Amino acid sequence: MIGLDTNVIIRYIVQDDEQQAKLATDLIESQCSSENPVFINEITLCEIVWVLKRAYGYEKTVIINILRQLLVSRESLFHRILKHGRHFMIMKTAMPIFRIALSSC
Repeated sequence: MIGLDTNVIIRYIVQDDEQQAKLATDLIESQCSSENPVFINEITLCEIVWVLKRAYGYEKTVIINILRQLLVSRESLFHRILKHGRHFMIMKTAMPIFRIALSSC
């Protein structure tokens, strides 16, 4: 399992720097799979929201859709935990983070 930090995820999402975007895309698409899920911690989720809103001007609805995709992707640790029946634990952790992060949008 690998952990992805904010910079890698942002480069993958926005694709604004050709060299960095290629590195992020190659890493995510070659190293992340159902058999090898990635870890995205709560702070990283908050940072992603902040960067997408403040630095790139993404609308709240777009950010919410991006977060949904990150959380339900078969390659993410969150999906793996949800699949194994620990839905409440993740929702208990994730929902306050969403509220805090999205309140700044």
